[in-house]
Amino acid sequence: MHDNEPPLHYAYLFNFSGQPWKTQQWARKITEDSYSADAGGIPGNDDLGALSSWFVFSAMGFYPVTPGTAQYQIGSPLFEKTTIHLSNGKQFNIIANHVSRENKYIQSATLNGSPFSKSWITHSDILNGKTLAFEMGPRPNKVWGRDGPAAYSMTTGMPRFILGKPGIAKHVLKANEAVDLSVWVKNKSQVDGSIQIPVWLDDKPFQTVTEVLSAGEYKQVHTSITLYSQGKHSVSIPGLPALKLEVQKTMPEFVYRYPEIPMPQLVKTGDSMNIRASVKNIGSIPGATKVQLLVDGEVMQSKEISLRAGEENEIQFIYIPGKGALCHISIGNLKPVLVRVQDPGEKTIYNDSLFSSMDARLVFDFDEGETNSILDFSGNGNNGIVKGKLNWVQGIYGKAIQTNASKGNYIEFQDISPHDSSGQSKKLTMMAWVYPEEEKNFADIISKGDWNGLQLKGSNQIINFYANGWEGHEAMASVPPNWNRHWHHLAGVTDGTDYKLYVDGKLVQTKEGEKRNPRGETGTANYSGLPWNIGRNAGSPDRVFNGYIDDVMIFRKALNQQQIENLMLHIY
Repeated sequence: MHDNEPPLHYAYLFNFSGQPWKTQQWARKITEDSYSADAGGIPGNDDLGALSSWFVFSAMGFYPVTPGTAQYQIGSPLFEKTTIHLSNGKQFNIIANHVSRENKYIQSATLNGSPFSKSWITHSDILNGKTLAFEMGPRPNKVWGRDGPAAYSMTTGMPRFILGKPGIAKHVLKANEAVDLSVWVKNKSQVDGSIQIPVWLDDKPFQTVTEVLSAGEYKQVHTSITLYSQGKHSVSIPGLPALKLEVQKTMPEFVYRYPEIPMPQLVKTGDSMNIRASVKNIGSIPGATKVQLLVDGEVMQSKEISLRAGEENEIQFIYIPGKGALCHISIGNLKPVLVRVQDPGEKTIYNDSLFSSMDARLVFDFDEGETNSILDFSGNGNNGIVKGKLNWVQGIYGKAIQTNASKGNYIEFQDISPHDSSGQSKKLTMMAWVYPEEEKNFADIISKGDWNGLQLKGSNQIINFYANGWEGHEAMASVPPNWNRHWHHLAGVTDGTDYKLYVDGKLVQTKEGEKRNPRGETGTANYSGLPWNIGRNAGSPDRVFNGYIDDVMIFRKALNQQQIENLMLHIY
């Protein structure tokens, strides 16, 4: 996340934790992926140069993380040579030998020809006109900068911990039975700190427990452990007495978890579906079971799997549906997932009474093909006005559009009656199918200025829904796997109190709205003169979406998850 002042220092914090190579990795990734020379090439509001200056500093290879200190944290320079011409007549040079897109990691460094192992430089180094030279390479040097003198930190001293005798809640267990392991810990220093406590099972590393203790704090730290194999076991924390446990015999028992059906759950007849699930033996002895793929309750495929006690493996099926239908697909006893199988040329028949009950205000399917007016199927006659020339493409259902708003090609429509003149509505649902294509920075899919919108942020990394003014009224989440250049369904919903974001029919984020700040950016803003746009933001025309868009719908009700899934799958 790199879109405003608060996170600008995040990439450089690894220098303070002894992992400067991670700072090099992330500083380079942000400079290359979040900034561009295109319209809207800055990943957020520049706010008098905050984001621009971050790029300038980071491109040179360093950044002033801590205000008020004369130190700069080293990242990953972009250029072979950078020269800063100082007002005192001197020059500070940064040289990055062999730097390239691949060679982003510092292998070694010198300052005025002398070996340099710190992950930071001082302001006096710059003013004195020194030369900082790096040898760059494609793989991280995890030693460089790790052991040099630490940069300034308000925290002084090191925490010191003492561990007491460990304890276990019970010593005789059943397989898959969780038991509490505890140990007393005291921080004997004058500073807060964290401790990592390794737990060993049968003389092998098993898990690690991390706990934060204030200066002088004495507390009992707990963790849960689960064993499977029948017999006697030893659990220990290095340096402390071992604890003895015994797992009783239980017959093999198989549980199914983590079902994976391609999302969104929409496939055309003849296309293959890769369906997966995880199977685990929670008994104390090995066993085998037959795993079944079921479609509408009928066994379509079956595979046998053998698992040791406590072992978990993934099993997958390839299924090719033969005809168009709505079907329920599951593995084993997992909850079935509804999947729509499309026949080629399948026509959509809208349910006017359903749209009316949902208070639909706009429904665009774009199936009319090239036109200057997009037909609204909500019954409100709120047709869209085509600005410029759209690119008509094959959509998820019938045809879809590509707007290319940076060249003046997008769709406009006016306030959605009965919204008031500002486009304000406490209850709102907006949704669309989208096919993103390497979107840059802010990319608005549907928007009415900064009042209502579905957008992408952080150069195709974050999905965001906002309504009733973006300040304090947003729900956002990271993009799902296989996001770019694949069709996905997005829906934003608000009842005026909570703000919800759905991706491919699944709720991924809920956020309670904050009280409006009358002095904030949207607290006193007047959006009455801004139309709704598809493919861009009328208030910020550089926020453009470059991919494909299909099935845009807006409702003046807060729809529930089942209603959203039904609309996504065209269950009318």
